[in-house]
Amino acid sequence: LAKLGEGIEMRKGKQEAQRSWYETWFDQSPWLTTLISTLVGPFIIFIIALTFGPCIINKLVNFVKDRLE
Repeated sequence: LAKLGEGIEMRKGKQEAQRSWYETWFDQSPWLTTLISTLVGPFIIFIIALTFGPCIINKLVNFVKDRLE
């Protein structure tokens, strides 16, 4: 029975060693990972809007100019 307990503990240790950094981070502070994932989504959308927004606005302005001429 003692060997069985040792085997279980050894398997738990191996499983924890094989876990990714994100999984261990989530176990330590689940509220922090939720907060970060909540903030990252709008931030990425903001960066995409800043990147492609001027191009889209420029195309739209050119389209309106062409239609008015």
